[in-house]
Amino acid sequence: MKKTLISALSILLMALVMLSCQKDPSSGTPEPNPGTTPDRKALLTQWADSLVKPGYQRFNDKLAALKTKTTAFTAAPTTATLLDARQAWQQAYVEWQKVEMFEFGPAETVSLRNHFNIYPTDAVGIRQNISSGTYNFDLATAIPQQGFPALDYLLNGLAADDAAIVQQYVASANHRRYLTDVVAKMDEKFGKVYGEWNGSYRNTFINNVGTDASSSLSRVINAYSLYFERYLRAGKVGIPAGTMTGNPAPIRLKRIISVESCPCS
Repeated sequence: MKKTLISALSILLMALVMLSCQKDPSSGTPEPNPGTTPDRKALLTQWADSLVKPGYQRFNDKLAALKTKTTAFTAAPTTATLLDARQAWQQAYVEWQKVEMFEFGPAETVSLRNHFNIYPTDAVGIRQNISSGTYNFDLATAIPQQGFPALDYLLNGLAADDAAIVQQYVASANHRRYLTDVVAKMDEKFGKVYGEWNGSYRNTFINNVGTDASSSLSRVINAYSLYFERYLRAGKVGIPAGTMTGNPAPIRLKRIISVESCPCS
């Protein structure tokens, strides 16, 4: 993950330098050497083919494994199938950290992060949803009731030990359905993003070489800035520690319910 992030940040820094070095077209001053105009398409091609698409491929594999293991668990809830589902969740969650910052283009269109990694999870809301059997993951109120944090609760936090968690799923069709539906929504949303990047969007992205607000470079820079400032710096450190408001808020800390450590940054 560190290597991927360093590479991404290096390319982002190059993009910022390129943009800052552009002449103001309204100044009337010609470029001293037109032959040195930055090749934005090459930069975007590198970004798409070396970072985004391979990252999404790896995550797609982990998400598919998660779907397989949770399906096996809901079909036959046992301690063994629970552990398999939990391991697949951990591995997919780690891989998600490497692509979460790509919230531009198709990911921005479907609000991918909202369906994958908004925390703290709403455990009360999840229990109410399971009890009623009625919920809509596209509603704003349902954002913290889905995604990886919700799966953490569903696989690790429903009861005091694994045997009791398994019994919840053995006894309740609503529990099995909710777990299935959470993963299905994740698969649906990411499937749209993954399909577009492997379809026409890749060419749309690398050919959008302008410097205006709708250009690919601008969208990438804005997405990275938002990720770093709001979701990494503030969300994972500043707000829980109280450095943003002066009041520590440990309830806002991203934490894992599982008694086993999860390397999910």
